[in-house]
Amino acid sequence: MLFLTLTQLIFLTLIVWLVWRVVFRPRKDGDPGAGGLGEGKYRPRDYLAWLGALIVFLAVILALLTPNNGAVVQVWSIISLPLKPLGLSILLLLFALMGIAKGGITNDAKLYIRIATALLLFFSIPIIAFLMVQLIESDSILALQAAAHRKDKVDAIVLLGQATTQQPFLEANQIHLTDAGDRILQAAREYEQQSRLGNDAFIIVSAGPRPGQRLNPNQPNPPEAFSIARILKNLGIPESAIIIEPTGVDIRTSAEAIRRKYVDEGIISKRVILVASALNMQRARQSFAQLGISTIPSPATFYTFQAGGVPRVIFMTTQKDRCDTISITFRNAREVQFSDFMPNVDSLLLSTRVINEFWSSVYYFLRGWLSTGVDPIPQPQNIRC
Repeated sequence: MLFLTLTQLIFLTLIVWLVWRVVFRPRKDGDPGAGGLGEGKYRPRDYLAWLGALIVFLAVILALLTPNNGAVVQVWSIISLPLKPLGLSILLLLFALMGIAKGGITNDAKLYIRIATALLLFFSIPIIAFLMVQLIESDSILALQAAAHRKDKVDAIVLLGQATTQQPFLEANQIHLTDAGDRILQAAREYEQQSRLGNDAFIIVSAGPRPGQRLNPNQPNPPEAFSIARILKNLGIPESAIIIEPTGVDIRTSAEAIRRKYVDEGIISKRVILVASALNMQRARQSFAQLGISTIPSPATFYTFQAGGVPRVIFMTTQKDRCDTISITFRNAREVQFSDFMPNVDSLLLSTRVINEFWSSVYYFLRGWLSTGVDPIPQPQNIRC
């Protein structure tokens, strides 16, 4: 806790220092407007610099205090643009345009163009994007292997269902799945596995209103959890086994709602199966652990298993006394092709998703929403004699 507090103080100090550097700059004697100030003294820049720095500072503070406020989300999406490969490249190219005049192009502008081009090329290469996402999803791959042999019985299966469905505007009775829709299927599989173990578990669907989608302008968006519940019922899940949690718009709000509504009320125990995206699983587990909820990971929506990926089995044998132990490890090995080195927009999107997850984890850490006390993922890979 002390380390977390110190880290947050250092982060806030860094923000203040950056704002100070934006608003103030050193000037020497003889500079325009320096007056009688000596070398190294600081003078304020124009009022636009003050205003811009104040907006950035307030946006960061509000993002820390009220992260789910709609206005804050919109402002932060603009300010955080340089934290992404495409956004940073566009910003550098804009700076480069300022260095282009009739007389030619400045050296700084040339440097900005080179950096922007290198960023876009690097993060658009398929093999780079694949390695980045595989690094993050490695633990989730182990969890997926363990799920096939799991015998744990739990009271509830928590499905983080935000952005798994899309409501069509032309046919309101239909529901379309997004590329994250396999989380719903994974939750149904977990329920069936609990049923085979003789356990009657609940599926808690946590998903708030869809942002930006409104069928009726005069009414608020309905929670996405209702659409997910309809799909689960069509998959054969009894309606009595489905619990709708309609307020979770992200991992933190879902975890808080699960703790407040169901764990604290004694409806379920503090150990649940958590169905989430493989890319977000580690942050989700640490967020639930910070609220005292132990989770068994059940990941879905893997980006690691792309076209061309084939499983690779690694055998390792260790001997103790007169007994051999065979360790079996499954890896996802992607056949490297020439096209893996040709930049494309899908790889840029995948790289951006990994970077977004990194910054989200940094934000959760600074807010004190992550816990290191997460149960290790079991690895059913050792065969003893």
